[in-house]
Amino acid sequence: MTLVAALAPWLLLGLIGVVAALVYCARRPLDLLDPVSYFLLAHLVFLYLGIFYAGRYAAAVALSGEVVLLVILGVVCFALGVLGADLLLSAERPPRRMAVASLDRGYVVAAWLILCLGALFLAAYGVRAGLVDWFGGGGFDDYRVEVRMGEGKFALLAIAFVTTGAWLTSVDLLFRQRRWLASWLVAGASAALLLLVGNRAPSADLLVVQLFLWCVFVWGRLPAAVAGGAVVTLLLAIALLGAVRQEGTANLDLVLSKALWRPFVNLQNLQLVVAAYPEQIAFERGGTMLRDLSVVLPGYQPNYGTWLKEALGLRFSGGGLTVTHLGEAFANFGWRGVVLVPLALGGA
Repeated sequence: MTLVAALAPWLLLGLIGVVAALVYCARRPLDLLDPVSYFLLAHLVFLYLGIFYAGRYAAAVALSGEVVLLVILGVVCFALGVLGADLLLSAERPPRRMAVASLDRGYVVAAWLILCLGALFLAAYGVRAGLVDWFGGGGFDDYRVEVRMGEGKFALLAIAFVTTGAWLTSVDLLFRQRRWLASWLVAGASAALLLLVGNRAPSADLLVVQLFLWCVFVWGRLPAAVAGGAVVTLLLAIALLGAVRQEGTANLDLVLSKALWRPFVNLQNLQLVVAAYPEQIAFERGGTMLRDLSVVLPGYQPNYGTWLKEALGLRFSGGGLTVTHLGEAFANFGWRGVVLVPLALGGA
């Protein structure tokens, strides 16, 4: 029996205890409009659950006890940060219902201006690098990365402006004009535009937030069942699209395997980070953030995830490594970062 398999039941109980303590001490009911609840659930789904079916991908990577400890330590320190901030600053509890302030004309103009600027950045990216053909053949994952080299700043600006503009516009259409169908049309068109950059995740993120806004518009809150169903549906949809694009076919086992890979790949990447620092690469001491900021400079300036992939000599298709906040904290400051960064996030 591996260390992970032996510790898994106790780690699960430990995580449940941490979350229960957070809810009890901070008196925060589960509410996805509260960043604390949202962060904890994201940590559970995209970092923790993969531990329990790690054997499915044992041929790709064997998780070490260090990675399991890193995941648990991250959520414990985040919880302590939240509790500490509430106790020291007497923070007010977030409302159970979203209150939307009156939106003036300046807000509306700014929302549409941001969305239009995003479309212009996308057009500039298309002229300079070419827009992505999603059904262009088997080399798609490498192709969409190659065309972005040197032009990534336009892609990032397009994603940021289109996504933000669509959300702001949707808030106006839903809560001021009460035109829910128009808000969905804007969100759908914006998500379709983002697909031209070559990534599924920004479009999926945009539609998930649009669904959450619509739930608040209809019910005044965000039902956990609706949010959970939306996330599972989108994960399966992304997996189905990936299977058809990469394999040319799709069956239940293939789609399920790709869907389960999305949470587990974060653990694989954490394993790579823990193995690389500091034995192969010296701790970055904040350098990862500088690399991410450098993407706006002229020429080929890879972000940290892409830089790390190249530094480790990895040859998988597609973009760089998704290291998560815990992986980046470890790469910068080692175990001290794994303690301090989640504490700071929780306190914020």
